[in-house]
Amino acid sequence: MTNTLGRVAGNSLIYISGEIITKGSYFLLIPLYTRYITPAENGILGASLAVRNFLTIVFFTIIVNIVTRYYYSFKELERRVFFGTLWISLILITCSLLILSKFFGAQIFLIIYKQIPYYPYGQLVLLTGLILVISDRFSLALLRVQEKAKQYVVFIILAFTAKTSFTIYFVVIQGEQALGALKGELFGAVIMLLPFCSIIMKNISLKMSWKYLYEIGKFGLPLIPHAIASWGLALSDILILERYVSLHALGIYTLSRQFARMTGIIISAIGNAWSPFFMKNTIKSYNPEVVDRSTMLYLGGVVTAGMGVALLSPGLIRIMAAPQYHAAAMFVSIISLAYIGFGLYIIPSNILQINKKTKYMSLSTGLSLLTSVILNIVFIPNLGIVAATWVTIPAYSVMFIVAFIASYRWNIISYDWKRIFGYAIICCIFYTAASMIRISSPLIELVLKGFLLLICIIISMSYLMHFSIDDWGTIIQKFVIRGKKTIGT
Repeated sequence: MTNTLGRVAGNSLIYISGEIITKGSYFLLIPLYTRYITPAENGILGASLAVRNFLTIVFFTIIVNIVTRYYYSFKELERRVFFGTLWISLILITCSLLILSKFFGAQIFLIIYKQIPYYPYGQLVLLTGLILVISDRFSLALLRVQEKAKQYVVFIILAFTAKTSFTIYFVVIQGEQALGALKGELFGAVIMLLPFCSIIMKNISLKMSWKYLYEIGKFGLPLIPHAIASWGLALSDILILERYVSLHALGIYTLSRQFARMTGIIISAIGNAWSPFFMKNTIKSYNPEVVDRSTMLYLGGVVTAGMGVALLSPGLIRIMAAPQYHAAAMFVSIISLAYIGFGLYIIPSNILQINKKTKYMSLSTGLSLLTSVILNIVFIPNLGIVAATWVTIPAYSVMFIVAFIASYRWNIISYDWKRIFGYAIICCIFYTAASMIRISSPLIELVLKGFLLLICIIISMSYLMHFSIDDWGTIIQKFVIRGKKTIGT
């Protein structure tokens, strides 16, 4: 059992390492970006990227769910035709959207935004989003379900390097601020188009099957409301804020969102290892003990990610960002903790996918989005970014609770509720103690909070997972071995 959990933990480590290398490197560039991009320009950048993220989040949500659910349902030849049908469909859809944008793009953008023009911002993010949909999103979903963690990480590092290089050129050297950052995104996507498509071509046959197209539509169409709601939940606050606050305030909030997003990045990395493993041990051959233990390990990782980012981000903002952005430290912890709800939602959503009950995923994310939009519309006009920050907690909580209730009918996980509640109490005690540390030196504050967080992880995970000292030794040894192999490759 420890070996099995070690494999999940090892793949999680690789995914997290890749995300930390890319996103962590981005954070290392924050001192540079926050000195060359003003808060107002950062507000334009954040609001514009909401359009690109609409395409990438919506399509990626659908793609990754289809790939994860059906990869182990076909033999090799059938699988190649199935995924070929999916890719051809994506290309046809994106080309259609590109043509429609030529006629209606500017009018739609004018409806969405009050302070930001379609040309050039909207045009750039739309083209970038469509390129990412047919290349990087599909290829990464394939590598993820095949559990090729090393290749996955190599490609996201290459994509990050390409994007960052162009962004630095346009922002720092050309001084184009938000426009330069958007150009960097586009040029990076174009450069990586061929490498990502080479992965896809190795896994598909360029054939269109009407039978498989029907199956894709049957499974995927109910996911569209879910995918749109997922995007709206992540970014609807930005769209509403753009109408009620200054671009300067929007830029501050955008930075706090970017830091808090590290929680989502870590959770997604853990999920990249756990979800395919969960599917394999339920669809191919059901192993109750493995499923239960790996789920508890995933739960612990989610909570640890939320606590860690919530505790450490305020100090990091004070150290890394230009003084004009320091106000973002007041909001980042709340948003980071809210992401725990998103991470927990992944558990019931996998159960719903297995049983092809994706309509309940749409219901949970839809109600969550409705909660977010209503509360933001009511409170943002008077409270601005403070309201948007606090609304994230009830919004993500609703998403998890509704999905959990909906999936319970088909539940295959044996939850040890007594141990889960005990784990939650331990985490709350340590988090409260660590969050009370207030020191003028942000570096010393980070060290003290990090030390308490490490103690919390050891004690809480030992309680949750029944880990003994020998178990910890085995896990650490596997992490070291996997780390050496990763570095070696």
